[in-house]
Amino acid sequence: MLRYVMLAGAGCALVSLFLPVAHPRPEGLDIPLAVWVAGLAAAVALARAGFRAAAVLCGGAVLVGVGIALVVDVGHGLPAPDVPVLAVGALAVAVGAGWWGTTWRPTALGALAVVPVVGLALVAPALADHAAVRSHVREAWAEPAAPVAETPGDRRWTWQPPGRVLRLVPAGHGVAVVTTWGVITGVVDGRAEWTYARSGADVADVRTSADLRTLVVAFRGAANDENTLVVVLDADTGAVRFQRPVRSPRLWAGTRSLIEAEAGTVTAYDVVSGDVRWRRDSVEGCRTADLAGVGRTVAVVRPGCTDRDGLVGLSEDTGDVVWSTLTPFAPGLDLPRRPSTRAKATPTGGAVLVERSGDRPPGVGDTAVLDTLTGKVTEASYPGMYRLDVGALPIVVPRSENLRDPIRLIDPVSGVVRDVQDDCKIFNTAATGTRTLLRVCHDGERLEVRTDGVDGTTTGTRVPELEREHGVVAQVAATPGAVVVTGFGTDGVVLPVVGLAR
Repeated sequence: MLRYVMLAGAGCALVSLFLPVAHPRPEGLDIPLAVWVAGLAAAVALARAGFRAAAVLCGGAVLVGVGIALVVDVGHGLPAPDVPVLAVGALAVAVGAGWWGTTWRPTALGALAVVPVVGLALVAPALADHAAVRSHVREAWAEPAAPVAETPGDRRWTWQPPGRVLRLVPAGHGVAVVTTWGVITGVVDGRAEWTYARSGADVADVRTSADLRTLVVAFRGAANDENTLVVVLDADTGAVRFQRPVRSPRLWAGTRSLIEAEAGTVTAYDVVSGDVRWRRDSVEGCRTADLAGVGRTVAVVRPGCTDRDGLVGLSEDTGDVVWSTLTPFAPGLDLPRRPSTRAKATPTGGAVLVERSGDRPPGVGDTAVLDTLTGKVTEASYPGMYRLDVGALPIVVPRSENLRDPIRLIDPVSGVVRDVQDDCKIFNTAATGTRTLLRVCHDGERLEVRTDGVDGTTTGTRVPELEREHGVVAQVAATPGAVVVTGFGTDGVVLPVVGLAR
């Protein structure tokens, strides 16, 4: 019976050579798998020749080596399926190498012994991936999430993070806090409701959907290459919906679809199951397209047309064209004069910054802000640095240190541009809601969250929990139910996450 186990293990080892590897090996795993497979083949040959002790020694040595490789691969957070399958094969060969009969007569018991080996090989990749994950999931919420807080409230809560906070992302019923070592924690009213982490892997990017119910997390392994594992989480519970390796995290979550652009093809996946909803390899008659971002229900793409330039909005449900700003241009233009558009969206995709070059019609400037849902364009050619990473609304920050130059807050829905005087003594960070600009101002003694609305209002809220004598590197975010602020001292002290709840 054991010879069947050994042969099944050898078959598993052979199959492992052909399994896909999406991520480079961590350092120390540069030995080709073919070397281990060759060692197992030698163990089988020794057993067949009657050298059982040598076969056991050879199979055991390979098992130890592959076992160490498996532990290292799991430890770097993104284990590939080939090493776990090879480990099962090595185990089976080592167990069966101690006995080999002199005759080969198939038996029912021998054939039955193959079943657990094959079954374990089938589930081994999932078990290895599960071993790399540290997570805690909460039950579904009975009540709906509170509206996103645009201004700080009077009720406060605090939560002490396990390490330095790298990102604050509005998600679900509260805020997703990304800390060092790739740990993501869902915090609501000062309570850690769920946690997700992959041992040894860093968080390369975190994006949330426009309705804040889906969290798209890109993990990068120790090799720090462009290949990433994208994990789609339920932002309310922390439960994994699905995951898939990608070359780069060019994925955006809408309300019901996850949109990806790869090699000119735009694909929509169901945001819950991961099944393909639609795929388009051409947009408006043009073969290639880049994905600028996805809003609540519309994906914004830039078709690669040779006779037209602009952007197109696609329905996340069907892939049909919802709106288009494509404009034809004269044929035969030199490349420097040919109109060209670059586009980049805010984190939740509600607004897109449009940057133009080449010949343009009268009245069309270098820069504009586009509303994703309607395609409405607000011309916004202002001097300064455009920031889209701050939240729902883009801002323009002056490049000079002259405090008389204002920060401009642009609302693409209404077309309103609000000039905000940058009177913070130290401008640490900023975030935007759908109608406000939030800034953390710290002069070495007093730290406050300054709120400037599109409607012209300005308020300040002191946060003594984060005040440090030696200065603070702060972050702020508008999240459901509270404006959340945190940071760390310039002396290395990890400060709490503070919620200014309404």
